[in-house]
Amino acid sequence: MMTKTLLIHWIREKEREQKAFDSMRVSANIERLTAAAILYLDLPNPFLIRGFPVLLSALSSKKLKEFRFVLDFSFFENLEWQKSLERTLFFLHEKKLKFTVCELAHPSLFDGPPKPDRWFKKKLSDQGVQFMFVPFYGEFEGKIYPESYTDAEKIYFEFPSENVIVYQAANLESDEFLTPDEKMQRFLGQSS
Repeated sequence: MMTKTLLIHWIREKEREQKAFDSMRVSANIERLTAAAILYLDLPNPFLIRGFPVLLSALSSKKLKEFRFVLDFSFFENLEWQKSLERTLFFLHEKKLKFTVCELAHPSLFDGPPKPDRWFKKKLSDQGVQFMFVPFYGEFEGKIYPESYTDAEKIYFEFPSENVIVYQAANLESDEFLTPDEKMQRFLGQSS
């Protein structure tokens, strides 16, 4: 039997999106996990938010198999954006925390000629940065996604496999965060 991997899909609460990260609380909540997990921060360009380096410092490579975060490449021509990203990538390499940069596979990406940001992605790839596309969920030009992706488009990104358990956690910065084990215990009426 293959072991399952936990993927924590962290969607920050709307009122917190542009506020500094509560790094210590996030770290404490992750430390309560019983097994190492993948943390996917579903927030474009998190390195532009105050406290992101502190958050990265607080993350333990013992509890995280991988850290994933989203980039909005529409900012790629902004030099300050590039410098912030490069500092973040350097820090992640120094910390030896495995990471993947995610790009939202918006349906508009598949239309027309290659986008001008491709040279920048190639530069990062040449430096060893791993990329992956994440599916767009929602409506675009009258179609519902991710159901409307063609088979040819689906090859560019991965959906979680059967060996990955996805756990959505909006409250990772809260005292109310429950690990999947704790949530199951409460569900079964075994809360301590």
